[in-house]
Amino acid sequence: REDAAWGAFFAGSGITPFEVHYERFVDEYVRTTAEIVDFLGVGVPPDFRVEPLTYTRLSDGVNEEWRQRYLEIEGLPA
Repeated sequence: REDAAWGAFFAGSGITPFEVHYERFVDEYVRTTAEIVDFLGVGVPPDFRVEPLTYTRLSDGVNEEWRQRYLEIEGLPA
């Protein structure tokens, strides 16, 4: 519902958003960041650099247990 509400808001406002999906950003954060900057019309200078990501994984075994439980309840493959 939230995605649909955002879609309706952007469509009603005549806005075409730049969508960033977490998985792609993590896998290709330099490229995605450059695309965002370009989308905003700022332009990417030749010496553009993005520092390496530093983050700590927050999930643990409990997350995987809940994931497996959800897949089982929904009858989805693991």
